[in-house]
Amino acid sequence: MMTAIRRVMVSILGLAIMLPVGAQAGPKPDLVVGAIWATSKPILSGDNYIVSIAVRVENKGTANAGPFQIAIMKALEAPPGAESEVQFRIAGGPISGLRADNKLEISGIVTIAPRSESGKKLKIRALVDSQTQVAESDETNNVSPWFEVQLPIEVKLVSREVIHRPAEGLADFDLSEADITIFPHTPICGGVDIIVEANSRNIGTAEARDVAVYFWLLDASSRIKATRTEIIPTIPGRSSKKVSTAFGGNLVEMGNYWVKVTIDGPGRITESREDNNMAQKAFNVVTPDLSITAAEIEISPALPRVRDSIYFLVPVRNNGNGDALDVIVRYQILNNSGRVVLEYTGSELTIDRIPARGFNIYRLSSIDFTRIPEGDYALKISIETRKACKEPDMNNNRAERLFSVTR
Repeated sequence: MMTAIRRVMVSILGLAIMLPVGAQAGPKPDLVVGAIWATSKPILSGDNYIVSIAVRVENKGTANAGPFQIAIMKALEAPPGAESEVQFRIAGGPISGLRADNKLEISGIVTIAPRSESGKKLKIRALVDSQTQVAESDETNNVSPWFEVQLPIEVKLVSREVIHRPAEGLADFDLSEADITIFPHTPICGGVDIIVEANSRNIGTAEARDVAVYFWLLDASSRIKATRTEIIPTIPGRSSKKVSTAFGGNLVEMGNYWVKVTIDGPGRITESREDNNMAQKAFNVVTPDLSITAAEIEISPALPRVRDSIYFLVPVRNNGNGDALDVIVRYQILNNSGRVVLEYTGSELTIDRIPARGFNIYRLSSIDFTRIPEGDYALKISIETRKACKEPDMNNNRAERLFSVTR
């Protein structure tokens, strides 16, 4: 007795193929949110509260995931169960993907609520692959549990929206977040100096002399990392002067930071009002995360012989959200007794730049085995950035590729 097998037709690359119903599907990614947490307390930025958060995404599937997006959802007071998406500015730009059985930590700034919601306790959660760009093995586990954020109670000051007419004969300094500029816009950990520029405005009628402008660099927990003071000789009435200062790139690691600027911090200059001299601006420091794997290192010729000149192709990946600059490559070749038979001892091999979430293929070329006998060998290779920066994962910066040389 023959058993009928029901089949369906699928099309792959334009070819019609019959598959049995119930045939096991191929490997697929499975994105889940491992955790969501705040990396700073909420603060006012203009007319809105913002908070720095981090989201850990895991790919528990059996295939790599391509580009995807993350949405941050906020629970609404009514109707019950309603939620809406809030703005989430991800550091380092779009997410290019996530390899199978890997994790990725994504940080950014959420515009969580308007100023009018001061003092409220809000709930947010993360939704991975919010635009359903990735075909997953399980589409029901893409949302994190709710996370509570307590907004501070605002101390009411004179509203800046109230029309203010400076008193005659007095200076009046005014500063807002829009007056602060940070270069580069997204600094790289261990990179160049961070330049902060403040457009110091005197909206009063009198000239101000020897104006002290104070700069604070604060981390996500509002701890002071460094301070600077710059002096503006004169700011005429109803005009402005730009002043800038520099913070060393070695002062910051990956994460969220704030710059606070105050004009005439000690209050030495008499003004018609004193509540508009300070502003602050958030920025994010990104970092590279270099990785190499033995399985991706290629050797040519594939079966080298004694007296061959061989080369290795080494894909160097940057899984971080910041560019990797001046990547240093070092290598050794050891025999099966662990003795070094060849080592790179000349000038440092470097790769100028590997973009964030990108890769570069480095070629170790013309390695001469003329004087090396047949046997089993290991290529040990390590990579690091010349910039002094702590990577999120330093365990994947080394690899060992085994190979044999025959006669």
